[in-house]
Formats: sequence, C-alpha cells, structure tokens
Amino acid sequence: MSTITIHQTGLKLGAFLGALIFMSIWTYFYGPAIWYLAGIAVGVYALSYRLEWGWYVLVALAPFIHLQLFFNRFAVVANDFPWLASMNAPLADVWAVVLISALGIFFLRQFFSGQKISLRAPFLFFFSLFVASAVLSLGGQLFSVQSLGVKYLAHFLLLFYLGYFIVGANIVSSVNIWRQSLGILAGVGFLGAFMGFMSLPLGLWAVGGFRRAVPFALGGIFPFGDQHIFLAEVITVAVPIFAYFYSEAKTLMQKKFYAVTGIFVLLIGLLTLSRAAWVTLAVMGVVWVALFWRKFSLAGIARKYWWLVGILLALVGYFTYFISVSSAVAGSNTTRWMLTDIAWRMFLRRPWTGIGVGSFVPSVGESYAFFLDFGGPQDAHGILQKIGTEQGMIGVLAFVGFIGAIIWALWQAYRRAQSDVVVRRAYLLSIFLVMAVLVFQIFNTQYYSGKFWAPLALAVISLYIFKSGSNQNRLSS
Repeated sequence: MSTITIHQTGLKLGAFLGALIFMSIWTYFYGPAIWYLAGIAVGVYALSYRLEWGWYVLVALAPFIHLQLFFNRFAVVANDFPWLASMNAPLADVWAVVLISALGIFFLRQFFSGQKISLRAPFLFFFSLFVASAVLSLGGQLFSVQSLGVKYLAHFLLLFYLGYFIVGANIVSSVNIWRQSLGILAGVGFLGAFMGFMSLPLGLWAVGGFRRAVPFALGGIFPFGDQHIFLAEVITVAVPIFAYFYSEAKTLMQKKFYAVTGIFVLLIGLLTLSRAAWVTLAVMGVVWVALFWRKFSLAGIARKYWWLVGILLALVGYFTYFISVSSAVAGSNTTRWMLTDIAWRMFLRRPWTGIGVGSFVPSVGESYAFFLDFGGPQDAHGILQKIGTEQGMIGVLAFVGFIGAIIWALWQAYRRAQSDVVVRRAYLLSIFLVMAVLVFQIFNTQYYSGKFWAPLALAVISLYIFKSGSNQNRLSS
C-alpha cells in the first residue's frame, strides 16, 4: 500500500513539475497567456467539486443574454490569441462552457477512481433528429470550417443542449437543488418586474399618452436588454413559479408573501404591454382553468378578489386601446409582416431541407427594401418561421417531435402521480414552464438562448428527480 501511495505522489509531483516547465517555456517564446489559462483550469477543477454552485450561477445568468463578454478587452487575449479577440458571447454561454468542462472533469475523476459513470442525456434521440435536420440544411457547408452555419449549429444548438440539458440533468440530483434553481429564476423575474415598475413613474417609455414597463441601463449596461419584450419574457416564466411556491408554502405568512409577490410580477408583466406576454399568460390561464374548473367557482373567486379583477379589467381596457391606436404597435406589425413574407419566400426556395441553419439574418440583410424601411437585418419573429426557413419542414417536424416528446412525458408523469400531491404540483409546474417559453417564442426572437433553455431544462429535470424519489445528491466524490 505504501509503495503505491509513494508512486502516485511521485507521479503527481512529476506532472506538476512538467507542467511548470512547459508553461515557463511557453511564456518565454509566446507570452504570458498560458498562466491565465492555468488559472482558469485550476478554477474549473475546483468547480468540479461543487457543480451545483456552478449550476446556480448558470441559471442566474441565463436570462441576462445581453450581458456580453468581449474578449478583445483582455490585452493578453488580443496579443496571444488574435483569433479569439474578435469574438464575443453572452456571459451565460461562456459560463456554460466552463460548467461543461467542470462536469467533464468530474466524470474523469469518477472513471480513474473506478466508479461507475452514469450520464443522463434527456430526449437525446429526439434532439438528435433536430440536429440531423440542421446538418441536412447545411448541405455542402458542413465540410467548410469557416461556414457560418457550422458555427451556428455548434453554438446555438449543441452548446445549449450540452450546457443546459446534459449539465442540468447530471447536476440537479435532488429536489432541493431543483427548487433552489426555480427560486433563482423567480428572483430574476422579480428583479425584472421591479425594474419595470421603476420605469413607469420615470416615464422611460411614454408615447402618445401611453406608458409601459421597460428595462433600462444600469451603469451603461442593459442587464435585461433595451426592449419591453425582453423584460416580459423573463416575467412570464416567473409567474407560474410563484404560483407553485404559493401552493407549496407551509405557513400563512409564506402564502401571503408568494401571493403578493406573484401578483406584483404578473401586473408588471401585463404593463409591459407585450402582446407575446399577454398571449402567453392568457394561454396559461385558460389551460389552468380547463384543468381545475371543477374544483373552484369563478364567480366565488371574482367576489373574493374583486379588487384584483377590477385591476385586471382596467389593464385589459388599457391594453386593448393601446394596440388599437398606438403607432408603435402599427410599426411592429409592419415589421412582423415583412419578416414573415421574407420567411415564406425563403421557405418556398427549399421547403423540405431549408436554406441552412443560421442563414435567416444574412438573407434578410440582402433585402434592400427591408434595409430602407427598417434598417439592419432582424431575426425571424417566431420560432416556426425561423426553423421552417432555415431547416425546412423536416426541421419543423423534428422540433415538434422534440418538444412534443417532452410535453407528453411530463403529462403522462403528471397523470400517473395521482396519489402524491407534491409530485403532481412539480410536474404541473414543469408543463407550465414549457408552455411559458414555447408560446412566447412563437412571437419572439430569443429561442436560441438561456431564456428558453434554462426553464425547459428544469422542466425536463423534474422527470428524473421526482421519478426516482431520491433527495440524495448523486454528485459526490
């Protein structure tokens, strides 16, 4: 035993000295960047022992897709890695890469220690079909390293599946971690609602006598983006989470807290005057009523919460009048119809395989008429237009199959959990999380972002942790 221990210690010492010599030689000939990389490597290795902490950070960063990391701001990168200096990415995406690496180190440690490796890959078959449709859309571009489509496929499809589905399913191994992740998303939604609330008296968006809740800059940075729809997207995910926490609350004080906070977030979401948010919230409301209409009386609720009904009716009137007369709405409609027309024309060019994943925005940029009317090119205002144009009908069917498989699995799990109210509530929330992001993205452009994938991943993760019924943390070594 002692001989083996000495041998392992000597091996580790030799590896350390070898790495130190290599780094010194690199520094002499190429520059100091290797030391920064070594520091990052040490940090990633340390993170592999506390993966749940890294997951919490990823969930917190996921809604802030406008917080970008520009690598050219680091002199050592610009000097030693000029190819990297031209790149930028949301902080959430960069952190996803870090967390993927940390999870890889965790599994390597398990492998070398002789432990059994169990890798969860949720709905891999259906996602592979969707990726295959993206590859098919590229055609000859697939073998070009410089292909925009290949880079788009790697970043916006593979990275998000790995960074949220694979990472999340293998880190979130207990109900406690899952609920804390939900709490983080709800907290971000509340922060967004509070920012929107502050924007109202300041009149940061006041056109034609109308005001709407909008995000704004803090220190020159727009954490939630610079448009109302970005704020509304975060809020629509938070609303069902607050409803879930309300149903799970054990004390009257907790119930009051979640009720007041949830109603506040809901009202500010409506005051963004985002049509996508209103439709999403309406669809979730209709589904909820359809599921539980036998268990309550709408008339009774209206009598008990007459003040909330009055506020909602006033907001409905305000919203209806706004979309009827607002020039901003008219301009948005014109843009959407123009993009939809462009999407349809491009779809007809290659209706089955599409024009190539990642090609929509460059193709819009070639439209001189769109440039004259609206300025720079924009992405498709809807996930179906996006996928239909870029990946054709095969891509649309593959995406419907992927999302449909998730919804079907959650619905079946919800129906099976008849005797366990806690589990039924968790599955019901998961269904509403999928609904929130999916309905919103029918009208939006943020489908390939953490805003979409983080709630979707948490919904899928519930199938693992509640099915097993175990609260033990599987990730320990």
